Amino acid sequence: FFERCVGRCLRPGSAMLPPPRFRSSTVSVVKRRRSRLCRILAVAVPTCVIIALQIHAAGHFEESIELEASAHGRRMAAEASRHVNHTSPPAPRASAANGSAQCSRHRRPYHVLVPCSLSVEHQWQARLSYHRYLRLKESDPCSDLGGFTRLLTSPDGKPDLLAAEMPTVVTRQLKRSGRCDDCDHGFPLLNRPWAVRRLLAFHRKEVKEEYILLLEADMPLLAPVDNGAEGGAAPLSPVGVESRALKASKLRNETKAVLRRWHSPLREVAPVGPSALLVHKRQLEALAGPWLNVSLSLRRDEAASSALGPLLERWAWSLAAAEAGVAHQIRPTLQAEPEGTGLSEVGLFSVYHMTSELRVGRSWNWSKRAFTRSYPPRIPPLPPNKGAKKSTFAFVRLLNDAVDAAGRRWMPLYNRTRQNRTAQLASLEESIGQTKQLILEQLVVPDADRRTVDAVDRQQGGCGAGEGPPRCER
Repeated sequence: FFERCVGRCLRPGSAMLPPPRFRSSTVSVVKRRRSRLCRILAVAVPTCVIIALQIHAAGHFEESIELEASAHGRRMAAEASRHVNHTSPPAPRASAANGSAQCSRHRRPYHVLVPCSLSVEHQWQARLSYHRYLRLKESDPCSDLGGFTRLLTSPDGKPDLLAAEMPTVVTRQLKRSGRCDDCDHGFPLLNRPWAVRRLLAFHRKEVKEEYILLLEADMPLLAPVDNGAEGGAAPLSPVGVESRALKASKLRNETKAVLRRWHSPLREVAPVGPSALLVHKRQLEALAGPWLNVSLSLRRDEAASSALGPLLERWAWSLAAAEAGVAHQIRPTLQAEPEGTGLSEVGLFSVYHMTSELRVGRSWNWSKRAFTRSYPPRIPPLPPNKGAKKSTFAFVRLLNDAVDAAGRRWMPLYNRTRQNRTAQLASLEESIGQTKQLILEQLVVPDADRRTVDAVDRQQGGCGAGEGPPRCER
């Protein structure tokens, strides 16, 4: 396109050519340089356009950062985008504002809070969870689903590109590998209680609901969580799901002795981690500080850190709640954790936790650990009907629905570039391996060839076998 335009401009008689009295000496030069100029412009003009668009996008992004700094700016940014109206459902349906007038049940809305990091794994998991949240919000506006916030921790405290796609509150993450109070002690999961504490301390107005549903990035919703107990009364204590890994009765005696230094007796420690957890905002605000302090204390203790491992932050919540005298309600249907072959029934559960690999015989498997540095594509090979559980089909529908709704926006440009770069590196490594093999084969000289080389060296006065100066032996 640019080549045709430039060629049309350089035709004889155009304004770009010199006047007629000077044309005889220069028109041939222009003709010779026409193709070169066209090629240069064909590359330079699109490049300039791309650079200008990037500068414009960067300026727009910086402006959005400033808007996100205030609550009014955040609401303006949410209303400006067509697909980011997250605080209320579509107009034709009953919304949270007029739910009491149009809904038959009394609503007790809760705010969905998902702490995340800047990792690629947390990015696609948060987008999957947010897409599912929007689906449930639209299909059942009279449910207890309220707002949604992705609680992001970043090194510089600035939002990423997904902040324009979903409601995001950004906090500065803990310093890496330090031993201070604002350091992660080499345990990045400490950013979770740190971020929750800072959210309730500095961004409390962002959470308008009285209750908070605290989830992890890999916990999409299957159905809205009911925030009412029997008789219509709201829960007075946190509602969680029992975790087998947090049962004190299953621990070794050495680990029990370590935990008793923080709380005793251990039977008062509820085996409930802070995910999934439905809790009142004031109660979470009161426990956020002790949760962080106990996490830091456990991490600084070598025996506790070694015994608890990756469950340290979850144990810290249970110990802090037990020390404060807070009891938990156990709701088995709150969260589903399909492992291996999956679960036969998932209709009763509200949250799907992507824990381990999903398997159907020996012919089909899927694991989230295979996509820690890249986005998962759509799952085209569906699991076979024979041997596959309902939980496996439920997750496949969740992922494929999110991928289909996002289209080309699901897999970012840098992810596609990384895939191409990975393929190029694999090809390069294969070539290097073949070259190494050839070099090693050339280094192994057979005896017959060695005798031939020695004879040639002796004829040329070189370094043969058994003769020559010492430098040849070296």
